[in-house]
Amino acid sequence: MDFAWSYLLVALMVVSCSALPQLDRNMGHPGEAPLPTPVGTCPEYSYNTVFLSDAYYCGYYHQCSNGVPIRMKCPSGLHWTVGYTDSYYFPTCDLPSQSNSNCRKDTPY
Repeated sequence: MDFAWSYLLVALMVVSCSALPQLDRNMGHPGEAPLPTPVGTCPEYSYNTVFLSDAYYCGYYHQCSNGVPIRMKCPSGLHWTVGYTDSYYFPTCDLPSQSNSNCRKDTPY
């Protein structure tokens, strides 16, 4: 009787594990969505903080640090954009209706 229960338990574990999302080794994460990718290249050295938009998703942007883009995320429901006020530009996360970026609106993350 114990053997039957052990067999059933192993069978249930195999079935439940096969239903989990599978890692897409080409992308590095489950699913088919591309990884967030910066638009442009970070300068190796800069006196000012440099921000880059994401090539695919509205909710992401990249902050440059010594030539390396560091992926950042806007708070939920907000889109990355560059605002303009009183003769200077500033990076910000804003409502989708106020965003001026040309990114995908279906951010999966």
